[in-house]
Amino acid sequence: MIGRKAVSASLTPELHAFLNELVAAGGYANASEAMRADLGLLRHEEAARRIHEPCRYSRRRGPGMGRRALVRDGHDARG
Repeated sequence: MIGRKAVSASLTPELHAFLNELVAAGGYANASEAMRADLGLLRHEEAARRIHEPCRYSRRRGPGMGRRALVRDGHDARG
């Protein structure tokens, strides 16, 4: 069996109700299983963000970008 560590989390009433709905609908055996699934999705989203974020800003430095230069914080990336 995979080793596990217990964690305590405080949820808003809305999130607590949603978690209970997920379990009651039969999609998950218990709240821990539902939360592990959600954290797994969050882990994938964070990994994708880390991969794509540097690319988004590195493209602006290429020569000949012209009007296609990316804009960051309201400023033209060329200057």
